[in-house]
Amino acid sequence: RQRHDLYAKYHDYDSEISDLLGECGIKVLNVGNILPNGTIDLSRTDRHLSVEEFDRKYRHFAVDAGDLVIASSGISFDEDGFLRTKVAFVHEQHLPLCMNTSTIRFKAKTDVSDLAFLRHWFQSASFRTQISRLVTGSAQLNFGPSHLKQMTIPLPPLEEQKRIAAILDQADALRRLRARALDRLNALGQAIFQEMFGDDQASAERQKLGEVCVKIGSGATPRGGDSAYKEQGVPLIRSMNVRDGFFDRKGLAFLDDAQADGLKNVIVQGRDVLLNITGASVARVCIAPPELSGARVNQHVAIIRPNRIVVPEFLEAFLLLPKSKSELLRIAEAGATRQAITKAQIEDFEVPILPLAEQQKFLDRRNEVANQTLVAERQAMAFDQLFGSLQHRAFRGEL
Repeated sequence: RQRHDLYAKYHDYDSEISDLLGECGIKVLNVGNILPNGTIDLSRTDRHLSVEEFDRKYRHFAVDAGDLVIASSGISFDEDGFLRTKVAFVHEQHLPLCMNTSTIRFKAKTDVSDLAFLRHWFQSASFRTQISRLVTGSAQLNFGPSHLKQMTIPLPPLEEQKRIAAILDQADALRRLRARALDRLNALGQAIFQEMFGDDQASAERQKLGEVCVKIGSGATPRGGDSAYKEQGVPLIRSMNVRDGFFDRKGLAFLDDAQADGLKNVIVQGRDVLLNITGASVARVCIAPPELSGARVNQHVAIIRPNRIVVPEFLEAFLLLPKSKSELLRIAEAGATRQAITKAQIEDFEVPILPLAEQQKFLDRRNEVANQTLVAERQAMAFDQLFGSLQHRAFRGEL
């Protein structure tokens, strides 16, 4: 069945609304308010339409509790090559609320369609493959009602829709519960650091990184930029790979031997501390995985290799502390033209020096958490795969 036969919907766009927004009145729903986790957070924006303008011209854009809203812009292709959007239900606490650009709302037709079923369909391969073919825009992808009217949705009887939605709701809840457990494990390393060194590190003797490191330095991008990268070879670590507390392999670039030889002064060793030193991701920090020994870094990433009196994981945890992060960002913001941290500033950055035995105890406890995290990541991946299988079967009529 074509979707416009099954759901009532209103596109949010009106070219005049943006000129009428102010700081009080009826809250306006923006694409940024719809979160990837399927919830709405109105605190992320502060845009309102006056009550007078709303009553005079825009009441038909009002959103009701129970409506389903979807982001139709500010979206991107996922790792599997298909578009993924954001979708959420509106609740009483969000009201009063008015639509704005790049969002579309849905209301179910009585005795015909179920919005919970539709919510899951929006995340399914059935929807994502169709919308990926229809989406427009280059700098910013978007779609609208005209695109949706070209799409079809598998539509079992209403009671069957509700049964399928209930099964997927339960599976999704388990999947999200596992993801939250993983988030807590990821935060546990910092909690252990605070528990072990909270007061001690604040009063400990401090030394400059230049005094306790055997190497501090950053590299360069080969001539030609992205086009010069190879499909395989020597890994080149870029700022996108350095996340706070973990290394992200997505987007890892590769060099040939000649290019790598030009960066032989920035050869990574396993357990080096990697610090982003320029741009929007400045001050992000993580440990280099041992298997990336021999990699190079570009000019946006610094290698910090402590000597034997500082355990790398201890240094990483210290640099991840809110106070340390704030100081690094302060240094970066002082740059003349852009956010940047120089080698000299890294060398002058002071860190606490605590007994090596205590640092080693922290490492042992951190490794225990890391092992638990690895198990949790595998379980979360298994839940994701199970949920994907259920979705696939649900919209093929096999559930």
